[in-house]
Amino acid sequence: MGCTGGNLYAGVLDIHGKPNGKGILYYLDSGECDVGTFTPEMKQTGPGIRFNRERDKAYALEAGDLKERIHVLSTALERAGLEQPPAQRHKELIPSAYGYNQTRTEQVKAWYKYRSLANLSVTESCYGVNEYLPTSIRMAK
Repeated sequence: MGCTGGNLYAGVLDIHGKPNGKGILYYLDSGECDVGTFTPEMKQTGPGIRFNRERDKAYALEAGDLKERIHVLSTALERAGLEQPPAQRHKELIPSAYGYNQTRTEQVKAWYKYRSLANLSVTESCYGVNEYLPTSIRMAK
């Protein structure tokens, strides 16, 4: 779910498309991300973890407020319920827009036509797996 300023929420949504449970909030400008439980107003509730831009440092959060640095990354991953740090996401990693391309359009159409004719699921993206979703949500699909 896109947020203001290019921030991205990846996690559980309610029937209105608003955050409602566990997820990851990526901050585009700073490159940091918060892992925790979120309300529909994008407020973090309870304990959480903030990872820095490089994903090599982590900090404990309580209701969205920074509490202390967690010196052992494996401890932070365990607290967050993750197997590995979340994917990096910041301005330098976002490719610049390159506009409309007829060849790319035809390739995408061909991908979905092939999947349809082969009786395969057309919900599989031609762009691959969304790496910003937590593994637990990716596996649930």
